[in-house]
Amino acid sequence: MSLAPGGGSSLRCVVIGDLNNDTNLDIILANYGTNNIGVLFGYGNGSFENQMMLSTGMNSHPISIAVGDFNGDRVVDIAVANLGTKHVDMMLGNGQENFAIQTSYEIGFDRPPLVMASGDFNNDARSEIAVAYDGRDHVDIFVPYNSGSFETETRFSVGPFPRSVSIGDVNNDTRLDIIVANWESNYVSVLLGYGNGSFETETRYTVGSSPRSVAIGDVNNDTRLDIVIANSRSSDGSPNPNPVKSNSRIGFGFDKNWIWCIPRPC
Repeated sequence: MSLAPGGGSSLRCVVIGDLNNDTNLDIILANYGTNNIGVLFGYGNGSFENQMMLSTGMNSHPISIAVGDFNGDRVVDIAVANLGTKHVDMMLGNGQENFAIQTSYEIGFDRPPLVMASGDFNNDARSEIAVAYDGRDHVDIFVPYNSGSFETETRFSVGPFPRSVSIGDVNNDTRLDIIVANWESNYVSVLLGYGNGSFETETRYTVGSSPRSVAIGDVNNDTRLDIVIANSRSSDGSPNPNPVKSNSRIGFGFDKNWIWCIPRPC
């Protein structure tokens, strides 16, 4: 089955979530070329409604999407990072297939946001967003107010040119951690969370050449989250994705015998 985002969309990101509280998964698309995001509400049988378009503004060029409850109303909202305008748009949902742009937040200084992810880093029952920028060496954490606007960002150092961010509890302490693939390096950064919105200084784990995408999951059924990295080039210039396996005590071992292929990050 193929679902076309539309002509000229130049699709850059796909995210899955239940946006209208019907227990069916929906699809959210970042349409870079047409300056909007597309929402396809699912019927729960593998089919979807026609795409609903939400404008992100002229020349905004949305490149990354994160979903979560950003204003504490127990309804899923959408955050959109726009490469063209250096803004993050917050679209607050009402649980009934309607969204409104509550705020457009300028971030990134002279660099546009490139990728972001969401999670409740401080256990306040609201989702925060972690944003990485084109050409920088840090991620910023933005904590939302109930209105959907944000407090001033908190900055954490990572490697050069972060290109992918994943969120998960990689050391089994019930607190969310941040994993970053640093493209202009040969390592990923792991920032262990304290559960109050702050994080330990990054720990670096050497992987392949120019890691571009990172995902986490229990890939070997040992109940511990592992990290999977897609390297954009190896010594011969070819793709070379490999996993880093966790021992749950924040020790990871690089296993070159496992070969995985994962998509381009949001």
